[in-house]
Amino acid sequence: MRIIIELTEQQAKVFQETLETTLQALVFQEIQIKDAIDNAELPHEIGDESKKWDQEMRNLTAFLAKISPQRVLIAEILHTVNQADKKTKITTDLSNMPKGLRGESLFE
Repeated sequence: MRIIIELTEQQAKVFQETLETTLQALVFQEIQIKDAIDNAELPHEIGDESKKWDQEMRNLTAFLAKISPQRVLIAEILHTVNQADKKTKITTDLSNMPKGLRGESLFE
């Protein structure tokens, strides 16, 4: 995949700040979810509370599985932006990106 973005200097600055803020938010979410999973206490009673706890853990784990690769992708894009010689034209060639980050299965 090839992505070409042409921005003014001001737009490039806003784009870079947006990526930085998004990366910080994803890192924060990832840490919060990992802490919630690590500190979750299994209910002592079997029944509705246990089912609810199981569902909450599945939801947290599923969300974590989605935001972790997003964090990696945003970090890669931000690195490319930071390395760009011209902030008004940023070109990213993702053809050499590792499997899994391009939406491909790791098990093919």
